[in-house]
Amino acid sequence: MVPFSFELRKVVYRWLAKHKFDLVFPTSEGTALDQRNLLHTLKAIGRNLGVNGVRVSFHTFRHTFAVSYLRAGGNLYYLARILGHSSEKTTERYLESLGPEDLQAVHDKLSLLTR
Repeated sequence: MVPFSFELRKVVYRWLAKHKFDLVFPTSEGTALDQRNLLHTLKAIGRNLGVNGVRVSFHTFRHTFAVSYLRAGGNLYYLARILGHSSEKTTERYLESLGPEDLQAVHDKLSLLTR
C-alpha cells in the first residue's frame, strides 16, 4: 500500500473517468504499460523540459522524495514503510544524502527550545 493525498485521489478518479479500460494507466490500446517504454517516455519528457546534468528516472524521483521527506523532519521508520522496505537498514542509505545543515534545519524546526 502506498499512501497518497486526497487531492491526488481526485485527480486519479477524474483520470479513470476519461478512459474505459480496467487498468489505471493503460496504453492507448488498453494494455499494460511496459517498464522500458515508460522510462523512455520519462527521459524524453526530461529532455523536452530541458532537464540536464541529473539522471531522469523513476528511482531518482523516489530518492528525491525520500531525502525531501527526511529534510522536512520525517520519521525514518515511517519512510521505510512508505517506500515498502522490510527493514529500516535499507532506508538508512537515504541519510547519507543529508548534510549537517539539513540536520540543523530539522532540529531547529522540531526543537522546543527554538520555538
